[in-house]
Amino acid sequence: MAGQVEQITQPKCSNPIAVQDQGTVIGFLETGAGFGPPVRRIDTHGAKIFLIGDKALKISRAVQDDDMDRSTIDKRHALLDREFEINKTAAPLIYKGAVPIVRRVDGALALRGPGQTLEWALVMHLFAAEAELICIAKDHGIDDDLALDLGASIARYHAAAPIRDLDGAILIDEIIDELARVFGAMGGALAHEAAAFIRQCRQVWSDKADVLRQRSRNRHIRRCHGDLH
Repeated sequence: MAGQVEQITQPKCSNPIAVQDQGTVIGFLETGAGFGPPVRRIDTHGAKIFLIGDKALKISRAVQDDDMDRSTIDKRHALLDREFEINKTAAPLIYKGAVPIVRRVDGALALRGPGQTLEWALVMHLFAAEAELICIAKDHGIDDDLALDLGASIARYHAAAPIRDLDGAILIDEIIDELARVFGAMGGALAHEAAAFIRQCRQVWSDKADVLRQRSRNRHIRRCHGDLH
């Protein structure tokens, strides 16, 4: 059954440190998690996603890296819950919620139900790849009506996003510090270019820090979608 898994690996953005063996849970999901094969698996630097029939089951990888700590089951559960909270309003037909993967008293694994919780999975509805905007643009193009609808939809989403009482200058400074730590591990020719990039970032940040602070005072910082391009 697991031999039918088609594994797709996306580029990694960091070098995470594995902190827990998730092999048992991965094996369970690769067999279809009770829904039945065939299964496709997509690996990213922070997650493993299993496409099963009309469902997509996502688990956070048990790793700890510079940008996110997924080292415990409680932290992974919290991350999946947060992802659900961020996306459920904009995509209620896709995001269904986080469910436990448990070991029952008979030793078998199952989604939900009584037993020892081994992991948490975010359950999503799997839509056809042809419905992705990049495919629509390639096959049919994006006309004015679709472009206007997209813009209006994103504007409504941003207008309804929760306001955050945070200092925008501090937030950007923290991001630059994080980039400096990651780039600092680079060697060779990249090290020089990365250092120059960080210096440029800090100069731009310094020039715009007052503007960012004013935007914070004007309550323009909202919890939007970091993966929305």
